[in-house]
Amino acid sequence: MTRRSHQSTSWRVRAPTGSGTNIFVATSGSDSSGAGTFASPYQSIAKAHSVAVAGSVVHVAPGNYVTGEIDITTAGTASNRITYWSTTLWGAVLIGGAATGSNNAAVYIGASYIDFMGFQVDGTLATGANWWRIGIMTEATCVNSTVQYCKVHDILRNATDYASADTGSGGAGILADNFYGNASGVLVNGNIVYNIGTDAGVSSEIQGIYMVCPGTYSNNLVYNVAACGMQAWHGAISINVLNNTIDGVRDYGIVVGSGDSGATGSTGDFFNVFNNVVSNSYGSILETGTTGVHNVYTNNICFNSALGGHSNTPVLQNGLATTGTLTTDPLYVNSGARNYLLAAGSPARVSGTVGPPVVTTDITGKVRSGTPDRGAYQVS
Repeated sequence: MTRRSHQSTSWRVRAPTGSGTNIFVATSGSDSSGAGTFASPYQSIAKAHSVAVAGSVVHVAPGNYVTGEIDITTAGTASNRITYWSTTLWGAVLIGGAATGSNNAAVYIGASYIDFMGFQVDGTLATGANWWRIGIMTEATCVNSTVQYCKVHDILRNATDYASADTGSGGAGILADNFYGNASGVLVNGNIVYNIGTDAGVSSEIQGIYMVCPGTYSNNLVYNVAACGMQAWHGAISINVLNNTIDGVRDYGIVVGSGDSGATGSTGDFFNVFNNVVSNSYGSILETGTTGVHNVYTNNICFNSALGGHSNTPVLQNGLATTGTLTTDPLYVNSGARNYLLAAGSPARVSGTVGPPVVTTDITGKVRSGTPDRGAYQVS
């Protein structure tokens, strides 16, 4: 497989294994007569979910899957996770057009020990009565579940849908929620999130990645978003924001804070914000609402990110200060073509912090060894 800026070189070797059944899904399959085998697959992920048990691996073949909302509510266990994966990276494409569910999301994960990997969520057709305001959502008693290596794009691109979300419940490419206060240990890693909201939209409600659940948000690439690239709010606490690349968002690149439902006097604390690159955005890094004194900001790059009248340098509370912040051009190979690999001479190369917490691979699965690069891509 040829190495590209948005392509994993090792997707096939990541094929998951489980102790339970292998369940196969393909657009050529049948939910009524299929057996869920490789030779006789089901046609929908929803059908596969209905028979999945702890340890199952759901293999989804390439193709366009017309869907409303896929609700994943059957849990795995710590030793027998349930995995849903696209057998070709981004080859299984979830497209709108069918009746959506109560969350107005393409995918809702409301169960623990779930791995959702390698899918593409394309919201272009998810409009009107069948709209998606969220690409992938985790919530409820979701403990130690992951959303990894997905491509989520073109959510709320319709102007009418965008206006409804912007003045209503908001929207996001990926939302890791914790409304019930029981979710924890989420991993949102290696995803590409872009075209969230209309191109003309400037919002405070339409986020790229919305971080509420405690856990780690790493190696994500986020660009062209109407509001923040990555936003923490409500009862957000104990979150790692590591090695993300955020470009061209129309609010702050990273917001750390807590407020409204779920917030207490101790939320907005214990954040680690390391090795991120924020560029060409309306603001860089912001603390707001209730935040604590244990937040750490180390070795981030904030470049050309005062376009909306906000600050290019991080704005923190409680007397906190950053360490190792650079405001120089990260020198992407070609951001205009959305190639965010780091060019020769980039200040992001070999200049990150090792941690803890430690990020061992990059967005493509390349191993990070020694002093890591900043941002989602490891090239050194």
